Amino acid sequence: GRFDLAFVFLYLYPLVILAFSYNVVSAEKESGTLAITLSQPVSLGRVVMAKILLRALFVLGLAVALSVAGVMAGGANLAADGALLRLALWAGVTATYGVFWFCLAIGVNAMGRSSATNAMTLAGAWLLLVIVIPSVLNVVVKAVYPVPSRVELIQAIRTAGEESTRQGSQLLARYMEDHPELAPPSSGPNGPPDIGTLLVAVNEATERKVQPVLADFETQLASQQRMVDRFRYLSPAVVAQGAFNDLAGSSLVRYKHFLAQVDEYHRQWRGFFVPRILKKQKLSPADLDNLPSFAFREEATSAVARRTVAAFAGLLIPLLLVGIPAVNALRRYRIAG
Repeated sequence: GRFDLAFVFLYLYPLVILAFSYNVVSAEKESGTLAITLSQPVSLGRVVMAKILLRALFVLGLAVALSVAGVMAGGANLAADGALLRLALWAGVTATYGVFWFCLAIGVNAMGRSSATNAMTLAGAWLLLVIVIPSVLNVVVKAVYPVPSRVELIQAIRTAGEESTRQGSQLLARYMEDHPELAPPSSGPNGPPDIGTLLVAVNEATERKVQPVLADFETQLASQQRMVDRFRYLSPAVVAQGAFNDLAGSSLVRYKHFLAQVDEYHRQWRGFFVPRILKKQKLSPADLDNLPSFAFREEATSAVARRTVAAFAGLLIPLLLVGIPAVNALRRYRIAG
């Protein structure tokens, strides 16, 4: 994928956490200092939590600072509506994702294995959760709901355009029958159509022929997204990536929100020009002042926040499933042997 801030947090960020915490218990046990430390009136859990907390404050603080620096370097307008909330949610997702990996490291350390074994175990967990499961999910989704080839889509558009051009006169006659109110007063049944009128009829026929292909394409994409949403909780990395895409404005939901506004603008544009083209009306200065203009309306921040809350749940559940057994295992940890 692209090397951006989300890539750093999804792939490299867990590796930094695991590198700091894979031997948080095993290193002291192997050096013989763990028994000396626990000879004081302090529990192993408190010692481990103090060490993990120190590492977490450094790593999580660095991640949040990097996020803020990335936003500032990217020229984002923090005064825009909902910008600060999105940044706060991003930081929250980043911190929760990091805490999951710290909990996983505690759980592996609590098993009482050597530092080398801990490193291999955690590396395997990273490979499974960050690489294997997302890749397998991607392959399965594309196999179950294959998207039509974009080459076929382009070919279908080209073929529809050529067929509509060849049938221009027939299409024009049918179009004028369907829209008699748009026929110019001076047009006779046998009069040659002007190029503008013919182009309107050909374009409408082309769009009508291509629509089933586009609808199939969009249906398959929507089915893929629903399947990903259903199985994304198998991997915290998939959940975090979905939240990052949503907060950064690069999600499929926002793209569809944009396309819906583009379609509405396209209808307004056609509604403005097509009647004038068919009636052979010249544009007046007032018409130029009233030309339809496109202005993107951002999705409500509350909708993004609701989806991000669901992502938080998808991160908190595995965090608790790993963290609670890890803490319990520390209480049964064998200092010797």
